Amino acid sequence: MTNSDDDLFSEKSTSSDTQQVQNILELEAKIPDILSSAGKCIEAIQLNNSLEDFRKYSKEFLETVEFISTGLRRQALELEKAEVPVVSLQPKKRYASTPLSNLIFDQSSKLM
Repeated sequence: MTNSDDDLFSEKSTSSDTQQVQNILELEAKIPDILSSAGKCIEAIQLNNSLEDFRKYSKEFLETVEFISTGLRRQALELEKAEVPVVSLQPKKRYASTPLSNLIFDQSSKLM
């Protein structure tokens, strides 16, 4: 571990540091949920041919993505407060103007 890692996990670390680590661990724990929900969406279409199940699992998927996205934005804001160069935080992709949920439901309508 680096010196800053030692500081982060030492007894001297502030409650803010501890909270940031907990937030990151919580976000990391949600990543498998995204894959699980996406898999269930595919199964709902392929195996069950159930639009109701697809909607349920796609809602779970989108809620999990939103949770992670919000958490990552908060982490980025915390980094900005720590005077990290903003250039390193700029997204490299353009964001779609159409919400992801609309795209998913449009595609599911085409499949049904």
